[in-house]
Amino acid sequence: MFTRMSKTLLAGGALLLLGTLIDQPRLAALGVAIVCWLMVEYTLFSLAMAGFERWVKLERTFSGPVCLPTVWRDQALTVHLSLVNRSWFSFSYLEVRDVVPPHLEIAPGQAAQRWRLGLGPRRIARWSYEATAARVGHARFPGLAVQAISPAGNLALCGGSDGL
Repeated sequence: MFTRMSKTLLAGGALLLLGTLIDQPRLAALGVAIVCWLMVEYTLFSLAMAGFERWVKLERTFSGPVCLPTVWRDQALTVHLSLVNRSWFSFSYLEVRDVVPPHLEIAPGQAAQRWRLGLGPRRIARWSYEATAARVGHARFPGLAVQAISPAGNLALCGGSDGL
């Protein structure tokens, strides 16, 4: 998955490689460096995305009333999310989406449905938000989704989990 910028750099590197035809070794060396750098970055990105679903796990836990998963009207509960990276790869651009059940209302001032973050190698990112039950029901969440986005903004992979 080459972006427009990487295709441009690849074409420029290939043109610089033509410097060997006009006896310009420095241009050729620059062309080789650009092409090799792009290939190494592409290979590392492909390896990271190939194992993304095995290495990165999203976990959700709750704290609040002792009767969970059933919540009563006006009961508050706290949703804790943990994103665990067990690999040696760094994921700079991740977007986590959480689908909140319709009978739970998010506390004011908390954007609880979408987060953008980076996750370093062998790291854990934790965050939480509070919700209040608008009516009696099960605190059943339809699911979570994690998207890895390339630095150029292209969607690289979408992983998700079933409801909890």
